[in-house]
Amino acid sequence: TMLSVLRTRCVHTGTLQSRRFTSHLKHKPTLIDEIKNVILGPEPESVVLPPIISSSELLPSRQTKVTTLKNSIRVATQQSYGDMATIAVCVDAGSRYECERTNGVSHFLEQLAFKSGSNSKIELAKKRGAEFNSCSSREHTFYTATVFKDDIPLAVEILSSVVQNTKFSPESVNTQRGVVLNEIANEESNLQNFLTGKLHELAFRGT
Repeated sequence: TMLSVLRTRCVHTGTLQSRRFTSHLKHKPTLIDEIKNVILGPEPESVVLPPIISSSELLPSRQTKVTTLKNSIRVATQQSYGDMATIAVCVDAGSRYECERTNGVSHFLEQLAFKSGSNSKIELAKKRGAEFNSCSSREHTFYTATVFKDDIPLAVEILSSVVQNTKFSPESVNTQRGVVLNEIANEESNLQNFLTGKLHELAFRGT
């Protein structure tokens, strides 16, 4: 009908005018555009991005080298690129190797590792930024030291002494006994450890 044709022409004419107005606004520089051009300069037509370089191309791969000493001790080394180094002693001893009479002794001993008596070398290393730690699992016990690379010989000497020559004073044993008893009392509050323990009990029941 004539009315429909008029409506279509009006809509079409309005759309064309709107497009022309929008196009005019797009090409008309604003005050903000002029200020940006003064400060930053005109925008480049295209930006060329540098090629993507993987980390393996920047740094050589950290391959672990295992060396067996004459006394059958295996030493695993890996290159690091920072100023710090971590030395760890791993002992094949954990709760898996305990019997009913010695149940819990692995965790108790690793807790006493750096707390028995006073060790002047440990205190000296700590003043120079060293950190010492120990932990135990079902199959292994770890004694670790994180030091500046210049102090690696000192850290090796300390770890060797801790593993072989630690003396447990009655005071430190009594103190750590209270800590372990408190951990046992709060064990059920740690749901992850509690469930993991129950799963192991079911999996290895009767063994």
